[in-house]
Amino acid sequence: MYDHVTIYYFSGTGNALTASRWIRENAEKKGIKTDLISIDRFKKIIVPPAEGKRLLGFCYPTHGFSLPWFMLKFIFKFPARERCDVFLLNTRAGSKIFNWFAPGISGIAQILPTLILLLKGFKIRSLLPLDMPSNWVSVHPGYNQAAVAAIVARCRVMVDGFCGKVLAGRTHFRPNVFVMMPLDIALAPIAFMYFMYGRFYLAKVFIASTDCDTCSLCEQK
Repeated sequence: MYDHVTIYYFSGTGNALTASRWIRENAEKKGIKTDLISIDRFKKIIVPPAEGKRLLGFCYPTHGFSLPWFMLKFIFKFPARERCDVFLLNTRAGSKIFNWFAPGISGIAQILPTLILLLKGFKIRSLLPLDMPSNWVSVHPGYNQAAVAAIVARCRVMVDGFCGKVLAGRTHFRPNVFVMMPLDIALAPIAFMYFMYGRFYLAKVFIASTDCDTCSLCEQK
């Protein structure tokens, strides 16, 4: 059992932040102190003390079949720590077609940071792709409230199951992480092109930062 959990998150429309809060709720029910740290516009990296049994987590959305540039830089600059336990959670474009929950695609959103963290000496305890409601409203109509509620409820069950294992010190890997890996690797060239060009010309980055005052205007729009 861990005595402290530190979660670094980067969230756009709030999916990754919501997942981070679910993990905090589970941890606090078990008496585990939990810190949520937003990395938007980070000036310096806040590194937790090394003492105690600590779990680190990185939660973020999937951008261009990879992780956001801010989160990639953050993980790359994060100080090495031998044998420290860590998990990665990426939200991706989940959808619901009648009674079928369709998964999103991670691309290299987990593969790339996993390699970086392993090289830094971290111990990966879990890779959790979470199919939260797709926000690609430029390519499909927005989902109705019933569909959104069903997708979110399903993801909450997944996060609770993840917490039941990982917070107790066990590993947790969803089978589809490995089933979809060939497709994810095949999308790597698109992800790297997005890093180099797409994020400047094809997308506007929308960030749910610490400045959010819960006015809900972005949700309404």
